[in-house]
Formats: sequence, structure tokens, C-alpha cells
Amino acid sequence: MSWKSDLEKWYSVPVYKPGISPEESKKIVGDKNFLNLQSNENLFIPSELIKKLAENALLNIDLRLYPKEITTALTEKLAKINNLEKENVILGHGADQMIESVLNIFRNKKKVFLHKPTYSYYKIAAMSYGLKVITDEYVNETSLNFESINKSSPDLVFICNPNNPTGHVIPKGEIEELLKNKDIVVVLDETYAEISGVTSNQLLNDYENLIILRTFSKAYGLAGLRIGYALASGILSDVLKRVQSPFPVSSFSAYVALLALDRIEVFKKYWNEALKVREWFEKQLDEGVIRSKSSSYFLTLSFKVSSEAAFTELLSHGYITRVIEPFGRFLNPLRMNLAPKDLIEDLPGLINQINKN
Repeated sequence: MSWKSDLEKWYSVPVYKPGISPEESKKIVGDKNFLNLQSNENLFIPSELIKKLAENALLNIDLRLYPKEITTALTEKLAKINNLEKENVILGHGADQMIESVLNIFRNKKKVFLHKPTYSYYKIAAMSYGLKVITDEYVNETSLNFESINKSSPDLVFICNPNNPTGHVIPKGEIEELLKNKDIVVVLDETYAEISGVTSNQLLNDYENLIILRTFSKAYGLAGLRIGYALASGILSDVLKRVQSPFPVSSFSAYVALLALDRIEVFKKYWNEALKVREWFEKQLDEGVIRSKSSSYFLTLSFKVSSEAAFTELLSHGYITRVIEPFGRFLNPLRMNLAPKDLIEDLPGLINQINKN
């Protein structure tokens, strides 16, 4: 068998689709200023704040050196904030790399259970590492499907909480009920934990079969720095560190993250603003617009017209959103993250008008 033949198996793995670019948007609706609401980037965090953190970092680090001291400081800071020990914290190149690390230690012939809809990279990464993926919908859109989980007997269950793309929160009691099955490793993706105020990190003290994923991409608006971390205990923490690369995050990213944590009260102001804007936004929508029960700054809407038609109409007004797969009541869904109110003042009215056509 040639090396080319050996690579053909990878064509069965789905490719992550990052969405449409402004340049591609111009080809569809013409030249205009676009507001990107498709990637759940946190536009509530002022770019000036991020620039100041970055400038401060560059003044205080030597990029010629490996980032051991800085990453140690960040690890200790994260442990303190989460009321854990430094041994419980594993740094990574974004939460996506931590997803890969988890799947790497369980690669081949293991089964992963995913609810639908959820973050698409779980499935892509799981298939890349040779795991079998089992999917089923949430119960009543917001509850874990215990019947399906028990029937499929998975080795791992990934739960995004709050969930992407809907923003709904899984009750802590359901997560703990799942953790009681010691044969299952529960991977709890808390990418939006800081904004929603929902976290289960205290459960790490009682359950050794839990891994929690976090990132600086969303709450802190540092998506471009690609820095995240995992929280785990016992053998899971030990093995995740063993498979991690020697210096998984850059000194620049780690230092900016440290500075952000030192200014957490400043960031909280923008998190509160994001939630208030979402509440305002939802109140402006007509009852006929189906919307998810979001606890973060994004949500999924379903239209009476096709998702593609709604997407194109919003695009013609300068709003880039994300078409997602139908599920449950959401037959024509779009996901969109929100932005400061002055940037999306007319968006609810546009959505209502589209839904009437």
C-alpha cells in the first residue's frame, strides 16, 4: 500500500468550516461594511483594552526565551481562581487543543457520545483520533439524553455548558448524575463559564472522571492568542500533562492572559453588558421568532423562511451570521453572537421583518 492510499482514510473525517469571510460576503451582496456575528467572538471587549494588555506584555517579556516561568505563574493563578491546586491545571493552545489532548489519550476503539446540536469540532477531532461518535438530540432542547447515553454505553461524553450553538445551560444535578457512572469520562466544555456564571469545577473534588475545558477566547476576547486550559484531577490530570507538548502556549499569550486575570473586575463589566444586551435583544423579537434559551451573549434563532434566505437577507444589511443544521423545533436556524447595542440597533427589527416574509 502506498503512502497516498494510507492517507485516503482521512477523507472520511469532516472538515471544520469557519464560516464566510467579508471578502466572500462582498461577492454575494456587494461591497459594504460587515459586522461579523458568526464566530461567537466577544465584541463587547474593547479592542483598545486588548491592545494595552498586549503592549504591556511585550514590554515585560523576552520572546527569545521559553515561557516556563510565565506559564508556571499563569498555572498557579488559574488554580487559585478556581479554588484548586496547580496540579489540576493543564495549559493548552486554546480549548481546541485540549479537546485533542483528551481524545488522544482515549484514541482508537473508544466511543464518544455527543448531543445535537453542539460544537462541531468535537466530532471532527474524535473521528481524527479514531473514536466512534454516537449522537442524539437533547431532551426538550435543554436536558441530557440519559436514555440514549445509557443505551450506547460510551467511554466519553462531551457536554458544552453553556451549549454552543444554543447557549442553554445543563442543570448541575444532571451533570452530577452522569458523573456517578464511573465508567464514563465526562468532558465538560465551559468555554462561556465566566459570562454565564455557570461552572462545575467544585465537582472535581468528588469525581475523578471529570475534565473541564476553559478558554480565554470568549470571556476575555483573546481569540487571536489561542490560549486555553483544562481542569482535571488524579490520573486524568497526570496523563494529560504527559501527552502535552513541552511548551504548549507562548510567553506572549500567557502574559496577556495573566494581565487579563489581574483585571477581572474590568472584564466583568463587559460580561454584564453582554448579558443585558442579549436580554434587550430578545425582548425586541416578535413571538413568532423561535429562539434558544441562552445564558451567554449568543443565541440560535429559527425562521419561517429558509436559513439560507434569512442569512442572505441579513448579509445584505451587513450582518454575517452562521447557518446551522436543523434540530427539534429549529427547522431554519441561524446562530449569531451579539455585539454592543449601538452596532446592532436595527438587527431585531430586521429579523422580525424577515420572519414575516
